[in-house]
Amino acid sequence: MNEKGSAVYSESRTITKPKVDTLRQTDFHLLLPEKTADQALLLFGGFSETPEDVLNESDLVRSALNANIPVLISTLNRKLWWSTDDLNNFEEAFFKLLAERELIQKSWHIGGFSSGGNLAIMLSNHLSRNKKFKKPIGVFVVDSPLDLERLYENASHNLALDFHEGAVQEASFLKSLLETNLGLPAEKSKIYFENSAVKLSGKRQNVEALKEIKIRFYTEPDSSWWKKNRGVGYEQTNAYLLEQAVQLLKQKGFDKISLIQTKNKGYRRDNMRHPHSWSIVDGKEFVKWVKK
Repeated sequence: MNEKGSAVYSESRTITKPKVDTLRQTDFHLLLPEKTADQALLLFGGFSETPEDVLNESDLVRSALNANIPVLISTLNRKLWWSTDDLNNFEEAFFKLLAERELIQKSWHIGGFSSGGNLAIMLSNHLSRNKKFKKPIGVFVVDSPLDLERLYENASHNLALDFHEGAVQEASFLKSLLETNLGLPAEKSKIYFENSAVKLSGKRQNVEALKEIKIRFYTEPDSSWWKKNRGVGYEQTNAYLLEQAVQLLKQKGFDKISLIQTKNKGYRRDNMRHPHSWSIVDGKEFVKWVKK
């Protein structure tokens, strides 16, 4: 941001197929095809991902641009939930950019990977209640930990298990992050509910405004990989929790929600096998869903 608080950005033109303008702004990276479709896409990366990481880890963006769909990638990361200030600041910057680029009337689809999926679905629920903005047409998450209380429980489990160094480090970080900011679930259940998109043990959910909107939850339930590489059972994976979440929401009348379970699709950009990856989303098939 500059001294007056307005966004500072650089703009460049790159030749792709099709021709795309790239706008790098403080809050967003916007990829704008020369001729734009009626749809548009807002993406949130995983916890430590930059917009460049999102571009490199998945063919989703490339597939969308090839279909002339504008793609907006948030620079916001290292978040598992929205604070009031973050949400207000994001909304202001989002509406400002949409007005400047005449994108307000597009049919927006909002989604994200891992923690970015938490932000995407909670933002979508918020925007669906906002009369200034046309409701999102579609919402999707990619292997996201939507229930923060269960995320805390799984982090505690992985910490005690002490099976894999990276998993222990991540579990220690997550447990500390949640305790410091939200408290202990046993003592602060209401706060965990307020900051979770879906709480599997809750009677109400924080996605009620999305009941009439098409929703997709993407997962790759590779139990053998998780057991071999992290020592955890299926019940400790996001894939299991998202499966449970879809069942719960369908019982509550979410008729447009779908669970997309893939097999052997999860690979990182270095070709490392990992079911928790952007690549489980088939870009071409995803575009067909967006254009429905």
